[in-house]
Amino acid sequence: MLHNFVALSGKARIPSLVALVLYGLSGITAVAQATQIHIHILNAKNGHPIKNRNLDIVFGNYGHEGTSDANGTIVVTADPKSTISLVTQPYAECRPKSSSPWEIKYSVEDILAKGFSTPNVCGKAHAVAKPGEIIIFERPRGLLNVLAAPIAY
Repeated sequence: MLHNFVALSGKARIPSLVALVLYGLSGITAVAQATQIHIHILNAKNGHPIKNRNLDIVFGNYGHEGTSDANGTIVVTADPKSTISLVTQPYAECRPKSSSPWEIKYSVEDILAKGFSTPNVCGKAHAVAKPGEIIIFERPRGLLNVLAAPIAY
């Protein structure tokens, strides 16, 4: 296929080049505003990943449900200026008891800068989060854990 290109004079090239550069930078700005956070769900007793665990994830007023993969990880995209709340199943909750755990909000900016590991009141497992990571400890599924769990909500 034959293409016909029109040669632009020097003055006509400058606005075209500026428009092209600005168009290219607009995509970079959009990408820089949203970034990934890795949420790791670990067994509170032994620190092993918990796979196929559902977790409600709330950004500001918008929420969705994520399911952990084989490594116990859920990857979400977040605006650095927002907050994130993690809502677990009541039997699985291993953060200190709260009357409204869904209102515990974590700064996405802080998570991206330092990472965050939730306190573990259900066992001795401990892990240090890296920047861009959240580590949350939970009880694994099981009838005894459901019956023995304190009511978190």
